[in-house]
Amino acid sequence: MLLYRKNRRTKALCIDIVRAGLRLQRINRQAQWNKLYHSAFFYNYFRFFKQKSQLLTDPHLGIIMWTSILYIKVAFNFSMEKNTIVIASDHGAFELKEKLIARLEKLGYQTVDMGTHSAESVDYPDYATKVARAVSEKEYERGILLCGTGIGMSIAANKWPGVRAATVYDNYTARMSRMHNNSNILVIGGRTTGEETAYDILETWLNTSFEGGRHDKRIQKISDLETKENNSAGKEVK
Repeated sequence: MLLYRKNRRTKALCIDIVRAGLRLQRINRQAQWNKLYHSAFFYNYFRFFKQKSQLLTDPHLGIIMWTSILYIKVAFNFSMEKNTIVIASDHGAFELKEKLIARLEKLGYQTVDMGTHSAESVDYPDYATKVARAVSEKEYERGILLCGTGIGMSIAANKWPGVRAATVYDNYTARMSRMHNNSNILVIGGRTTGEETAYDILETWLNTSFEGGRHDKRIQKISDLETKENNSAGKEVK
């Protein structure tokens, strides 16, 4: 009889976890919450499961419960980070940046806008640094930069290790930058790219995956160059 009750409790717990996972999937698709709200959400779920105090009397069930919750939380946070795009521009592409942010949100992505926040003249390396640092340090997986032509932003961003910023002008270059070069920062020229073309570029870049294979070793050679340069710089300082 006791075993039967435990099995019923385990089944009920699994149902609760599945329901929690389904709810997380719906929330993830909406991509509307900030990180603080995520924390509050999971805190409430911890309280919900903790209230089932009878389950905690069995250490094995307790391990199953907390491990499952941790798994859901990690999977959710990973998925949300993949769904977040960090973006910045200088004055030359401010208007296009605002339009791309609206398009990204319509597509279900979260955005982190690092400026600029007006059409007043600014220096593009400052904004390239913000996005490139965030991608280089793996705070975000992908970023977008915009300036007049895209060239300046690309040059500045590629100074950061692990950054592969690609200036693209059409669907073909956007697709190739992902398939062959595994670009993690999309760079667009606000004065050289029309609005509809920019939308097409954006969606192509977001929806194209890295092919890997023969391209892996080429990407690795780029990483090796970065490591070599950093080591040489360190020796010169000494």
